[in-house]
Amino acid sequence: MPGRRPPESLFSTNPLWKPSSKHGEKAAFSLCPSLIDVAGTRAPGRAPTARPGPGTSGRARPAAWNGHRRPGGAGLDWRSMDEESEDPPVQRFPAASTGHAPPVRAEPGESLRPAGRDGWTLGVEEEFLLAGPGDGGPVLANARVMAGLVGPDGSQAPGAEFKIELLASMMESVSPVCTTLAELRTLLRSSRARLARAAARAGVRVVATGTPVGRPRAPRDVSDKKRYREMRDLYGLLVTQQETCGCHVHVGVADREMAVEVVNRLRPWLPTLLALSANSPFCEGADTGYESWRTVALSRWPATDIPPRFASAAHYDQVTGMLHRSGALVATAHPYWLARPSARFPTVELRAADVAATVDEAVLQAALSRALVRTACAEIAGGGDAPPAEDEDQILRAALWSAARYGLNGTGVHPRTGEQVPARAILEEMLARIRPALREVGDEPEVDRLLADLDRTGTGAERQRTLIGTGDVAAGAARVADAFALESGDA
Repeated sequence: MPGRRPPESLFSTNPLWKPSSKHGEKAAFSLCPSLIDVAGTRAPGRAPTARPGPGTSGRARPAAWNGHRRPGGAGLDWRSMDEESEDPPVQRFPAASTGHAPPVRAEPGESLRPAGRDGWTLGVEEEFLLAGPGDGGPVLANARVMAGLVGPDGSQAPGAEFKIELLASMMESVSPVCTTLAELRTLLRSSRARLARAAARAGVRVVATGTPVGRPRAPRDVSDKKRYREMRDLYGLLVTQQETCGCHVHVGVADREMAVEVVNRLRPWLPTLLALSANSPFCEGADTGYESWRTVALSRWPATDIPPRFASAAHYDQVTGMLHRSGALVATAHPYWLARPSARFPTVELRAADVAATVDEAVLQAALSRALVRTACAEIAGGGDAPPAEDEDQILRAALWSAARYGLNGTGVHPRTGEQVPARAILEEMLARIRPALREVGDEPEVDRLLADLDRTGTGAERQRTLIGTGDVAAGAARVADAFALESGDA
């Protein structure tokens, strides 16, 4: 209703979202600003001078949201990028002595132009299991591992941030913000190696599988965190059975209205991202018959599947508020949909993938996610509509189930027609759609190489099945833990 104030929500006090603008008035990708470096010139010791975009008033634009604290820009510290963190996002500005001014926000209707092909930022969250020596079963050791990652004052070394996850057998690594795949690969290698070394000092291993292959050694318990205790009280047995690990990719989108529209357009391709990443065929000594049992386990929770379509950011807020009022979500939680606009950062978060067995597979997920977001932004800016297929929600639920059941080399469900087709045919259709975006940021050769490598080695689920063979799963769990464990020199 015109003039009516949007409902209060988890987003209403977030200072990081720029005011929403009307789409379709600016050209191409300039309408999908991410956490970007702004082109400009700078004399030594002076603040960056921002270059106005077309059709704007010439006001200064924000300096980089600088997760790496590069000289010459203020920034947001993405080392607290975890969506469910109980701490507020931290905006970091340079000291006054540097002579750099804090960033100036864009006004409504203004556009922030990306500076060069690396203007789209990325961040990756990786969840891992902790396994004991010998049988490869999960162990409750994240407090010991975490103690080895912090200094006497509780601080962590620069780079990725590490967190305890929902259960005491799980850890999470959160990357700093990146702009290139090479940068992301270096950071993921480093963070995995640091985590592996800390785990070794605690007498355990870090394993990159979506579910535990071996049987647990002791009854599970939640980690010592207020929100996790609240979840245990609300969800009961679901919580202690939720020993699942995913790979979540954040892609910068600074406008909330745009972010919601982008998520609408990501929906058809989330099953394909899952099929590529499938890495959880076994669970607690049993062959589940699925390529991604993690997806099936998650489906028992409220708001954990493909998100519904939303008409606007206000509509998104209304549904989120309803889920809280209904009691389906704990007070501090956000919906767990497989794609969502971040509540804490100006990003879209893609959450469909199982945890990547290797750094290269995580980089592939990040590259494809960025290209999907960038493609959606271009379509929206060009005024293209994305009318839903008839019965789209049911088709996509079937597509997600099929991706979890059969993976990349089995049968898929076409996201528009609902017909059974090879999952690889849907992948080829998605790749054809996003190739212009891959080309523009220079990621196309790397993505082609990573896909060829995946063709040669198979998905994580296929490699796990090769290791187990026709033998007993529990007896072979140690072989999977050995092969999928992070190493101190992980590549």
